[in-house]
Amino acid sequence: MKTLTRVLLLPLVLTAVNALADEDLNKIFSKVNEYIEAKNYPKAMEELAWAKNEISKMHNEQLKTYLPDELAGFKGDEVKVSQALGMNNLERNYKSGNASVKVSLMGGSKGSAMAGGLANIGRMAAMMGGQAGQEAIRIDGKTATMNTQGSRTELSVFLDSGSILKLETRKANDAAKTQLKKMAEEMKLSSLDKYLAGTAS
Repeated sequence: MKTLTRVLLLPLVLTAVNALADEDLNKIFSKVNEYIEAKNYPKAMEELAWAKNEISKMHNEQLKTYLPDELAGFKGDEVKVSQALGMNNLERNYKSGNASVKVSLMGGSKGSAMAGGLANIGRMAAMMGGQAGQEAIRIDGKTATMNTQGSRTELSVFLDSGSILKLETRKANDAAKTQLKKMAEEMKLSSLDKYLAGTAS
């Protein structure tokens, strides 16, 4: 009986959770204004935190659109979103037969100082010649490095907005380099960069 009750209640619980996750921003900001008028600033800041959480989810959904379902004949798995050290990280694995490529976007917004710093360091290192096994290239006007070490090939694109787009594969040959470059070229890098910089029209 208890098991049956749990099964019957589960859809109701999930519906409630989803409703909370998709809370109306207008209602949240309305509460913020009410608390500010009442000089209840702690509650106003609490509501703003909820608003930021909702906007962050919408931001991540928008970022997912820049990781298309297919790139250069490779089909993408589910997009994974995580946060670390104040930065948003999106990751999607692409597969074609036995070959696979991991595409990740680190940073996620212009406001991420750490990501911006890493992108600038990477860009300067590329212009200075980098290290052994590393080649500086340009993709859609963006500075990038193609790095081959051991049995892996990694392409890092340093966006002007401060984020870093990385493509990795467990192969180390010219074909792998060509594949990663082709996949990066199929992505809307300039559009992504403008969106992250907050200058998209």
